[in-house]
Amino acid sequence: MSMPIKFPNWLLDFMDTVDGVDTEQQKARLKAIAELRGQKAIYEAEMAHELQLLKIKFAEEINRAEEREARITVDYKEFLDKIDEMKVQITETFPDMPKAFALLIHQHAKGLIDSMWRNSDIHTQSLGRKKLARFLSVVLDDTTHVLLNEDTPKIPIKTLNLIQK
Repeated sequence: MSMPIKFPNWLLDFMDTVDGVDTEQQKARLKAIAELRGQKAIYEAEMAHELQLLKIKFAEEINRAEEREARITVDYKEFLDKIDEMKVQITETFPDMPKAFALLIHQHAKGLIDSMWRNSDIHTQSLGRKKLARFLSVVLDDTTHVLLNEDTPKIPIKTLNLIQK
């Protein structure tokens, strides 16, 4: 007959302690995992919120840029229309002037407008506006001088001189 194995009490107590520690460690680990999952959910919700705010911000920036570009395009077209009107006024003011001169003045003005509009550098745009303003002032001076004084040249001399510079 076999004899039952008797473990000493201290060994049984040790095994119960090990089981208890292991269970407590598992409970602590599960609690930590649950906390991490909660923190992850909060972080994901915050990130989704921030992402939504950025989407709104960028969409509004795009809308503003589109509106700004639309206004710039309207301004550009208006400038071109006024330059076309200027060409007609010049040909009416100087009826004896060859058409090629009127076209040259018109093309020069369009070139100034185009260079001003195509350039993204603000300083260069400012210089372009100054050149255009100076050119238009000279054209106005030439045409006004002819309208006020009949003993004037048959072509806009100051304007053509400015184009040659």
